[in-house]
Amino acid sequence: MLACLSSGLEYLTTSIPFYKRETIAAQCVWGGTSRSCARFIGTNDNEGCIAGFSGSYSSSDTTYIESMTAAEAEAVCQDLDPNLILSDKACTGTGCNYDSHPVYTKQPCTSIPSGGVQVLAGREGTLVTCLQPGVDDITTTADYGRQIIAAQCCDPVGGACRRNVGSNDDEGCIAGFSGEDGDGSGVTQYTWSAAYAKCDSLGLELCETNCGGTGCYYDYHPVYTKLPCS
Repeated sequence: MLACLSSGLEYLTTSIPFYKRETIAAQCVWGGTSRSCARFIGTNDNEGCIAGFSGSYSSSDTTYIESMTAAEAEAVCQDLDPNLILSDKACTGTGCNYDSHPVYTKQPCTSIPSGGVQVLAGREGTLVTCLQPGVDDITTTADYGRQIIAAQCCDPVGGACRRNVGSNDDEGCIAGFSGEDGDGSGVTQYTWSAAYAKCDSLGLELCETNCGGTGCYYDYHPVYTKLPCS
């Protein structure tokens, strides 16, 4: 999961700027019991693909396919066939080169809570910024240190910090190992919702502290929390 579009943003958002090919691809599934993916109708080419075929790489073009909002994508599925609906899964490997894109789904997700959440300095624990729902749903950076907001988790019982699981290296660190030197670009960019989902998948939760000094060189980064912005 890359981002969670909160109410209203499904009518505005069409891209995820930090992903490979940033335009969010429209894809459908057939209704009923089969729920089979339909990235294209008829032919796996520019004519048949729901949002057009995403061609070979071009450094001067990050769009590749037809840009549409989630609401428009849902309408396109219905216009193509009454039995088609917006996909409720990733549909990986089913055509049109959409594996290189973020894709719309109807999967439920946890968006930034009403009132917002705090991003803290990884080392000092001071407030860097507050993320607001409907404004920062696809935000992944903040004005502190190496800028990419690091995903870190805590144990649901006791609240122990877990910047890594198993090993303090690129394999074990929640968002990858930042390293002592460099700009931290090797750290995976997570939105707040994606960080929430990552922690949840590990049986953990977002923290109520900055977790300074607990590994992965996230002290050089802003870090996500679940602290409200009051």
